[in-house]
Amino acid sequence: MKDFEGSLLEKLHDRGFAVDEISDLYNKRYNYKSAISILIGFLNPKCDPCTLEQIVRALSVKWAKPAAASALVRLFPQVEDESGLGLRWTIANALAVVADDSVCEDIIRYAEDKKFGRSREMLALALIGMKSPKVDDVLIKLLDDDDVVGHALIAIGKRRVEQARDRVELLKSHPKAWIRKEAKKALSKMTI
Repeated sequence: MKDFEGSLLEKLHDRGFAVDEISDLYNKRYNYKSAISILIGFLNPKCDPCTLEQIVRALSVKWAKPAAASALVRLFPQVEDESGLGLRWTIANALAVVADDSVCEDIIRYAEDKKFGRSREMLALALIGMKSPKVDDVLIKLLDDDDVVGHALIAIGKRRVEQARDRVELLKSHPKAWIRKEAKKALSKMTI
């Protein structure tokens, strides 16, 4: 689907961005705020996954918040990602940067849906800044999910979720060293 990428590059050129690849926007550190709406318009689950990944990465910037959030949330369940660490994970990573409360319910729904596997890791981090009263309970629930437990711990620590203390204490003896480390960090943040 080179025509798709070519059309996007043409629109970017028309906007004043002399890029040969979409990734040039972020690799060459352009200030491409004015291109965000163009990039969002090209989020299409049917396009080449490599092209789509470049678009998603270009939207993984603070200045795409909140404009890109709803489009990325719609895209998340539509893409193929058997490993859980490919394109869908990249979309979740972008959501960790651009999501706001307008997409909180969707983030919660996907974070709890085990069919999305490890691609949900970054959705736990996307919940950090959410104001919904449901978020803390969701993060506590995710402590029982092996695919996302570590990222749920990070989010719990950043949110200082005191009611998770007992559950986090138990994770100090988790078989994975990095999860034990995150449990200790989360507990130290709760006491501040």
